[in-house]
Formats: sequence, C-alpha cells, structure tokens
Amino acid sequence: MITAIVALVGILLTVTFLIIGLFRNRKRAIKRAALTFFSTILFLIIAPAIERNTSTESKEEKEVVFIATREAPLGGISLILYADSTFKISNSGLANSNNYELKGGYSLKRDTIFIFSNAPRKLLKNGNKTSFLIKKNIIEDIGNSEIVFMDIKENNLK
Repeated sequence: MITAIVALVGILLTVTFLIIGLFRNRKRAIKRAALTFFSTILFLIIAPAIERNTSTESKEEKEVVFIATREAPLGGISLILYADSTFKISNSGLANSNNYELKGGYSLKRDTIFIFSNAPRKLLKNGNKTSFLIKKNIIEDIGNSEIVFMDIKENNLK
C-alpha cells in the first residue's frame, strides 16, 4: 500500500516538473523531473526487497510444542504453543464473522499454562491474560475466558 502511494506521488511529481520544464523552458524543472523519476524507480526496486527482509513473520517455522483445539459446526478455536514461549490463538468458522489471531507469550507452571498478550481481545475476559489447567486429554480454562475447554491434539511440553 505504501509502495503504491509513493509510486503515485513520484509519478505525479515527475509529470508536474516535466510540464513546468517544457512550458516554461526551465532546465531546473526538467532536472527535478529526472531526479524524481529515478528516485521513484529506485524506491520501487528497493522497497520490496526491504519488506521481504524485515517481515515480522519468521521465514523459519517455529517449533510447535502444544496444540489444543475445540471444533464446532459453526466455529472453532485453536491454541498453539511454541518452544520459544510464544503462543497463537485463532478462531474460525461460520459463526465467527470476525476471525482473528491473538499472539503473545506463555509460561508453564506444573500443570497450568498462563498466557498473556499485549493486545486485549474479547476472548480473554480478563483483558490480556488467562490460564488453562492441563488435564488428561483436555485443557480447562481457569482464567474466566470464553474458551472454557479445548481438546489436546499434541503435547510436548516439558
């Protein structure tokens, strides 16, 4: 989006300087048009490379240590814990018109997972944190979120 805006502004400035330079016979305006044109082209070449290298998503897959889900005909939710002490909760389905992902950190103390995020969501009634008790095949919400429980699909927590 930003790249498109910069390209549009660059083209408009180039055309403006060219028109001024041609109709008023000013070499200075033509030089500005050339400089603006080449700057815009250079930006359009460099911007995608910078964006790829500074992407917030890691190119490497994170090591998943825990997966829990609750599936339902109209909507589901999943919790994924990673080895680097981060998590992702996502919802999906027909009833969830506002599909979203919530990311943050977690800590594990005995049989309890504590999750926290800087982005409060409706899903977490306490604002930005909740906790789950790990039972045999499920995790049960003890932090008063709207999740209640989820089935454990993978558990490699240590």
